[in-house]
Amino acid sequence: MRHLPFHAQTGRSQKLNSLYTARERARLTHLDNELKIASEDQVQAICREQSRISDRLYLFHPETDDLGKWDTCDTSPAGIRNGSVVFSGVVKPLGDLVVS
Repeated sequence: MRHLPFHAQTGRSQKLNSLYTARERARLTHLDNELKIASEDQVQAICREQSRISDRLYLFHPETDDLGKWDTCDTSPAGIRNGSVVFSGVVKPLGDLVVS
């Protein structure tokens, strides 16, 4: 038997990552690193650049849909920086899937 963390159960992360180009993946990795050391003034700009890359995966017509309809980065720098902590806090209690 093996235990799969909840986020790995469906392969969703792997599927989404496969939809990025190599250049997009590299840029997202770079931006993740930049976010860790960014000043308070830079955090929203980095978040918005990350969103421009990742939001297209959720749109039916990313080339024409208005990405400005929602702004998930319109929050405090602390809220943006803690997004991954919140995500982990939501997903971790869902537990593991036991696969035999």
